Amino acid sequence: LVPAYRQFGDALLALNTLPQATVAIVEGSAVGGGFGMACCSDVVILHASARFGVPEPKVGFIPSQIIPFLVRRLGEGVLRDLAVTGRVIDAAEAHRLGVGRHLCTTAAEIDSTLDAVIEDILRLEPRALATVKDLVLACATHDDRTVLDDAAERLVGLLRRPHASLGIKAFMAKTSPPWVKG
Repeated sequence: LVPAYRQFGDALLALNTLPQATVAIVEGSAVGGGFGMACCSDVVILHASARFGVPEPKVGFIPSQIIPFLVRRLGEGVLRDLAVTGRVIDAAEAHRLGVGRHLCTTAAEIDSTLDAVIEDILRLEPRALATVKDLVLACATHDDRTVLDDAAERLVGLLRRPHASLGIKAFMAKTSPPWVKG
């Protein structure tokens, strides 16, 4: 039984560390696993109907595999409050707490927000996106010196690629780099 629960944790780890940008749209109830999946996403778009909580202790068990991701997104204090009360928060509070960056009230607003987010993501050079995402995640598990040393090495590696000079030239010319379509 333990390996089955850990499989979900491994799925969350994989989602959390994908080199591509991940976007979640949350409508309605996202408790337990859904809450964890949202906290593993890079960008979260909330519909006003979204609700989040950790109700598992109310029925005698725990949200075992989502805990580290919720702590990193919300902070220990907020998660402790939610975990020991079983309280469910609405979209407005989830937005205020940083679960999601965008709070929308209509499907059309979600669509336009998603389009804008995807447009922003597609302007990024894929290797640079993957690198910066990996470094941000490393901040939660590595000391600052280690992250700074790794970031300096990765920057030099990126600057040696032709993409960097193309990107810098495009920036200076106020044009789009070649990886931006359209």
